[in-house]
This record gives sequence, structure tokens and C-alpha cells, in this order.
Amino acid sequence: MFQYQTLNTLQCERFSHFAEYLQQENRAFNLTRIVDTSQIYLRHFADSLEALPWLDAVMARSEKPRLIDVGSGAGLPGLAIAIARPQWEVISLDATGKKIGFQQRLIRRLGLANVTALQGRAEELAHQPAFRERFDAVLARAVAHLQVVCELCVGFLSIDGRLVTAKGSEVGPEIEQARSTFATLQLDLETVTPYSLSDLAQKMETPLEGEDASFNLLVLTKKASISSRYPRPFGAIKKSLSGPYSTGAR
Repeated sequence: MFQYQTLNTLQCERFSHFAEYLQQENRAFNLTRIVDTSQIYLRHFADSLEALPWLDAVMARSEKPRLIDVGSGAGLPGLAIAIARPQWEVISLDATGKKIGFQQRLIRRLGLANVTALQGRAEELAHQPAFRERFDAVLARAVAHLQVVCELCVGFLSIDGRLVTAKGSEVGPEIEQARSTFATLQLDLETVTPYSLSDLAQKMETPLEGEDASFNLLVLTKKASISSRYPRPFGAIKKSLSGPYSTGAR
């Protein structure tokens, strides 16, 4: 069974069922390249939960905490956060129907009442009044280049909300390329926190299997409202990048 220092038995059981169902459905829908149970626990679940200390800090200020996970894929980190924090409202957003279908089935199986899996495109949904500046936090894991992530996500954020995104070990050049994007979108880079697979394994209270690897968790704060033109259509965002385009965060 999945184990994690700050979770109770019911939460850990839900994560274990999550892994089993992900493995089962992955045979038909190709949801993840990580199929080994221990690696799902480490690289999907523990990695998703690494954002909790920063999320806890910002969500504590809200009477009705809301967050949205943009590009959630197989429900990570959105559904993982929903399991760990049942008092928060979570929207798990992805553009691919088969992934949202999987998430919706999983939500029913686990009895998660605080999360909604929604199919849609972030650059379109962020302009709708029901979603514009309505969230205390936005998550983005393995979505795109940092400049793209910022523009896709910032429209969802309320003022003083936080964008939390995971990146690989060599994030410095990507941050420098995104400096002008931060300014345009009223974002401050609050912190860049390195962590490793061995750090995650320690929180699971289990030995690390295989080689270690390093990552960075970026937290950005939204200072003010932005122009209604943002986010632009995805093609326009991609075309305007100041550096090499990457489709993945790792």
C-alpha cells in the first residue's frame, strides 16, 4: 500500500486503488509510461504531493479554497491533491477526452466529492467568467515550456494567487527566457525549490529504487489583473516564444 508521512490510512488506501486502476486502464488507453507500482507511487503520487506545503500556505487564507490543475493527464497532480486535501475544491482540466473519461471513472470509484474532471482547453476556459480569476492556486505538471505554462494558467488565478509548476533540474535558462513573460503577465517568481527522487522516497519512508534524479518546484505569485487578451490562442503563444519550445516540463 502507498505510504506517505502526512496522510492517513484512508487516503493511502485511495492512492493504492488509484494506482491499480491506472495500471488497469492504461492497457487500453495509454495514459502513462510509468507502469510499475513503486514508480507510480514515487514519480506520480509523491511527486504530485510535493506542492502541498506551498499550497497549504495560500489556501489557508481562503474560506473556500479552490485550485485548478491545467493539463492534468491521468489526474496528476489534481486528483492526488484532492485525495490529500478533501476540504479543497479541485478542478482537473485536460483537453483529451480519454484522459478525462478515466479521471471521471476514477473519481466515482474513489468517492471523491471535492473534485471535478473537466475536458477543455485552458486558453479558452480562462476567458469564461466562471473561471476568470476564480482560483487561489493553479497547478501545472509536465505541461510545456515555462512561458507557455504562465500564459495558459495566469487567467485562472485570483490576485495574490499562486501558480505552482514542476520543472527539471536545469530550469535556469527557461526562467531567464520567461522574464519578460513574467512582467507582461504580472507574475513574480516567489521561489525555486530543488528536490529529488530520494527526497520523495524519504517522505514515503521507503528506500529509493534505481537512480536518483533532481527537479525544481517553481512558485509564482500573481500581482495584479492582466489584459483580457491573455491567454492568446495556443498557436500564438507558441509562435511568440523567445526561446526553444519544449512540450514537456521534465
